[in-house]
Amino acid sequence: KPRLAARPQDAELAGLLARALDGAGQPEAAVAAYARRLTLAPDDAQAAFRMADLLLARKDYANASAVAQAALKAHPEHALLHVQLARSLLARGRLPPALESAHKATRLAPQSPEAWLILAQVLTMQGELDMAEIAYGKCLLIDPQHPEALADLGAMLVDKGEPGKAIAVLKR
Repeated sequence: KPRLAARPQDAELAGLLARALDGAGQPEAAVAAYARRLTLAPDDAQAAFRMADLLLARKDYANASAVAQAALKAHPEHALLHVQLARSLLARGRLPPALESAHKATRLAPQSPEAWLILAQVLTMQGELDMAEIAYGKCLLIDPQHPEALADLGAMLVDKGEPGKAIAVLKR
């Protein structure tokens, strides 16, 4: 902190401080440090991803969406930024753009369980349960013990009226 105070325009120091605060479990201070890093180095996709993640964790969906959208202008092929954007849009009830971002994420990173998970979650919210089940299945092919995917799939199968399948999934 003292070095950054002495050199406030040092983007590297701002990034280092942000990562240190993030790793030390100080999310509020980390968000401020990531914001400073992004002001000094707006093309830092990793800083944008972490900042959006921290904003999502504190349910600041509008700002998480804004951070992800700004970063995607510089990095339109960054799959995990599309995941973050889809998460923030889904939380705000903006299903069509969330679906678009989730589809982009799966196209850009077909081996990412997080991309398939957000696609499944958006499809579930849209009532496309058969398609959501397929997306959950793809997530679980990549990470067979993904806890969120297993829990969500189990709950969705109960809603679909398939309690036997739900029990098998939830036992995993």
